[in-house]
Amino acid sequence: MFGVARNIFGEVISQVKPKESESVSSEERETLDFSSPNGMVILEVGNGGEKEKLQLHKQHACHYSPVLNKAFNNILLESQTQTYTLKDTTSLACRLLVQWLYTQRFSSFTPQERLTEPLQNPDEASRKSYFQRFFSFVRLWVLADKLMILTLQNQVMDELVRASTAVQYPVFLPVLEFIYGHIVTGSPLRRLAVEMLNERCAWTCFS
Repeated sequence: MFGVARNIFGEVISQVKPKESESVSSEERETLDFSSPNGMVILEVGNGGEKEKLQLHKQHACHYSPVLNKAFNNILLESQTQTYTLKDTTSLACRLLVQWLYTQRFSSFTPQERLTEPLQNPDEASRKSYFQRFFSFVRLWVLADKLMILTLQNQVMDELVRASTAVQYPVFLPVLEFIYGHIVTGSPLRRLAVEMLNERCAWTCFS
């Protein structure tokens, strides 16, 4: 079952579905039973210079991502080093990814830090903090798209949609630039960004 993304009016935006050639059935996947608890892999974050390395169980990585499954179990370099490099993302987005691979939830933020919590007396610092959290979920959606983790994409989309109805100014220019620079035309994330921007403009004009 795949989640349904809805716009600010409650209308269905899109349902992210796998292409027939990309879908992976539970029968085709390795059973997530910790039969190889010592098998570990590394997700390396960064484009150059100092990189952060996040270690996780290989079974989790391969179970949820067809891309990682192919990389770690093929003749590719990653299968030899058991290290996969993630570019054009951030450490926070990758930590959210690893957290989701283990729990299928997001609990890195306190209730007050959730995207759906309206900002109380928003000053520059609180706006910046909110922007960083919101941007991390946008980056996580893009990361899930690259790794073909469709369930995660839908779950992140639900989080972003809830944010669009709870906060009146979640769209920031750097976020829009990132979305349009990394996501193809017609994607649900692009459509959601347009809906949120339109709502923000309408709220500004009539407030």
